Amino acid sequence: MVRVMTWNIRTGVGNDPTSPGKRTPPDLERIARVIQTVNPDIVALQEVDRGRERTLGVDQPEFLGGLLRMDYRYGPNLVDDEGEYGIAILTPHPVRAFHHELLPGVSGWEPRGYIEAVIDIPGAEQVTVVNTHLQVAFGEGEDEAARQRRESSAIVAQRVLEAEGPALLTGDFNAEPTVGDLDALSALEDAWISVGSESGGKTFPATPFGDPETRIDAVFVNSRFRVEDCRVLRDEETALASDHYPVVVELGILES
Repeated sequence: MVRVMTWNIRTGVGNDPTSPGKRTPPDLERIARVIQTVNPDIVALQEVDRGRERTLGVDQPEFLGGLLRMDYRYGPNLVDDEGEYGIAILTPHPVRAFHHELLPGVSGWEPRGYIEAVIDIPGAEQVTVVNTHLQVAFGEGEDEAARQRRESSAIVAQRVLEAEGPALLTGDFNAEPTVGDLDALSALEDAWISVGSESGGKTFPATPFGDPETRIDAVFVNSRFRVEDCRVLRDEETALASDHYPVVVELGILES
């Protein structure tokens, strides 16, 4: 069995329990505590800082890796004078290969990308993990963001389809997986729909003051996996830890 967790941690910035919309300083120890309760084989994180002043210059993937006693790989999608901002994969198992690539974008928009790791999980063969964080916009920019999501989702889905052996895709897709922006992902198995339904599984926004409204965080797998369970981790701690709830998936491996 392979246990996978995907989570947009918003750089560890939390939610104030007494004031809706108010944020609290980064708390990576809380992020690590939540992850430890799951005991995952693979952790895929989005919105992770490295060396940025807003998060006190901390190398967040390294810090979390140390707290969790996990190896990590990091892909900085945004690099500027303030530091780096990107996505990470953590695992207690050996990482045999790693790749980071930026996705096609438009000048003036925040760069997006994906990371890909091949992980040697005992008793489960080598597993390929692709982790991404797709484009978002509001108002007049939404049509362009949707166009970028369509193009990017086709690229990351193809990485999973071309992988040898068991492979999966994790991420914050910034759209419901069943909408047109993400049609390319229909070539893979949506873990939530495999065990639940098209409704439910909502992950955003996480807040102690109400229920999440949409499912934009998800896990997709290729035909070498059997989805045993998929759940959104909602409790008092995850309602405070980020503006997204984490998704946890249990996977069995099928013979080729």
